[in-house]
Amino acid sequence: MTVELTFEFKVERGFFWTGRFPVSLMEEIGLRKNDLYKKLAPDVTRADMLVGSEVIALEGRRFEVTFAADRYQTSSDIRPMRVIYIEEK
Repeated sequence: MTVELTFEFKVERGFFWTGRFPVSLMEEIGLRKNDLYKKLAPDVTRADMLVGSEVIALEGRRFEVTFAADRYQTSSDIRPMRVIYIEEK
């Protein structure tokens, strides 16, 4: 299984334009993407979606990262997963 990781525009903006999030967080998410995908659970409000979140500590800061994936995207070995929200804790 290969996880294809993408980021919502507002999240991406937090990395590249506003500097709200360190780029190293993006890299850390990329390193963990397969394990994070395996932890996703069915969304109770949208039956076709998987969702989950993980708190990642990095550079003395803590970030809660929320993910979503299409539950039925199984046409190949590639599983798309999107970072939809990040909140600093």
